[in-house]
Amino acid sequence: MDITFNISSAGINPLTEPNMDKRSFNFLKSIDINPGIHNPKKIDLNVINNSDLIIPLDAKVMMSLKRKFNFSKKMMLINFYEPSKIIYDPYKFDDNDYYKLMKKLHGVSVNFANRFKNEK
Repeated sequence: MDITFNISSAGINPLTEPNMDKRSFNFLKSIDINPGIHNPKKIDLNVINNSDLIIPLDAKVMMSLKRKFNFSKKMMLINFYEPSKIIYDPYKFDDNDYYKLMKKLHGVSVNFANRFKNEK
């Protein structure tokens, strides 16, 4: 059975700019992923109710979502299958650390998708 993922992005305090961080855009292009169009949006109850699974980047975000929306059944940290690989929001990182984190996030994301798909 082939599984298709429809992924969107929302944040607790999203950027106010109408596009993604240029470093993310450049990273995605460097690994042959079309960055497409990204409009930052704030996560709200509508996003949660219309999602099958919420995948926070880090435990801090996960706990904030649990407190704000009082749910946990459909949340898995992005590093669920690799808990030793800690992921943080890289927004305030310098360019070098940002790139390193994006490489780690890409690896963890691919592994998550593959492992999740195999469990279904």
